[in-house]
Order: sequence, then structure tokens, then C-alpha cells
Amino acid sequence: MGFNAKWDRWILASLTKSFHDASLGAATKIYPNEEVNTASLAAWITLRLGKPDWTRRQKGHYHAEIDIDVLVSTRRTTNQFNSADFTGAITAWLDGPIQLWSYGEPSPEVLGCFDLGIITENEFPMLDGIEQSSVQTLATIDLTE
Repeated sequence: MGFNAKWDRWILASLTKSFHDASLGAATKIYPNEEVNTASLAAWITLRLGKPDWTRRQKGHYHAEIDIDVLVSTRRTTNQFNSADFTGAITAWLDGPIQLWSYGEPSPEVLGCFDLGIITENEFPMLDGIEQSSVQTLATIDLTE
């Protein structure tokens, strides 16, 4: 059979769907390749995904690595812990199982679960009254044709 050309799409769709379903608080979620005017938003969370990087382990067995980077942006308010609350919710989401689904015919099915690596958090200097931090991890999954 060989490498499934739909795996990349299913990986990105599964990670995006999991982000959509996650309880991350009152921030607006922004998805990959989506343009949103943030001028009127108090807080927004942007999902950024790398393209799957594939390694063929042996005939019929493949390993993928996907960078996940979630950027948290909040306007300075009286609640100095806003950003930390969102960052904590994202870390909790990334700490749970995220399933890889095949989408399409005959019907969706679970192909496996992503292994999520070490979760790192970074804070950036405040700029124009906006605090930003990011939560990053490396998702991996092994698939067999």
C-alpha cells in the first residue's frame, strides 16, 4: 500500500479539532491560517502548527513529529493573572490525550494517540499594553500502512 497521502491532513485536522474542543477560558481562539482583527479583543489564543516531519522507520512503518506552538495574547487589565490562567489551561490541554482521526469514507475512526513531549512556556516583554506568552511541545505519532 505505502505512505498514506491523507495522513498530513488528518494530523492537522485532528490537532485543530482538539484545540477547538478544549476549554481554554474566555479568550478568542484563532486557528492556523485564519486572519482575525484583534483590535477589539481582550484576549486571544493562536494555534500554530508545523507541518508533519516524517521518518520511515522500516517498510510500512512511519514516524511523524509535529511542532505545536500556542501563542497567548492578553491586553493588560486589572487581573494580572489573565495570561497565567490561559497558559495553565493550554498546558492542561496538551497534557491530556489527543487522538488522531481519519476523516472521510467510510466513516471517521481513531488511528492512534499523539505522544506529547516536554511542554515549555515562554514569556515575552509587554508591547503596547499586550502581554504575550507561548506554550510549545512536540507531538509525535507512529503509523503503519
